[in-house]
Parts: sequence; structure tokens; C-alpha cells
Amino acid sequence: MNGAGIRRSLLWPMLRKEFIQMRRDRLTFALIIGIPIIQLILFGYAVRTEVRNLPTVVLDESRTA
Repeated sequence: MNGAGIRRSLLWPMLRKEFIQMRRDRLTFALIIGIPIIQLILFGYAVRTEVRNLPTVVLDESRTA
């Protein structure tokens, strides 16, 4: 192994094994798919991008005003 992590020759069989296991275990598959969808829905309502009550300063370096 190099310092970067798992070799590709070990990665593909491990990924294949995990996908087979996910097909067998329906609860795990539901969690892997369901939790990100729930997070997207919750964060869609919780995160707001409007800016309110932000102090602003304008610097006129040309001194034309």
C-alpha cells in the first residue's frame, strides 16, 4: 500500500461485496437513500440565504461625494 490509501485491486472487490450486502439488507439500503433525502428536505426549509440587519459601510476613495 502506498500512503494514499487502499489499492484499487482491493477496492473493487470490497465495493462489490458492500453492494451485495446492501441488496440483502433492505433497512441499510433505506437508510443510505432515505437519510440524505430527509436532510435535503429539512435543510431546504431551515437554511435561509436572505441577508437582514447587516451593517454596511461604503468607502469613497476618490472623494467625489
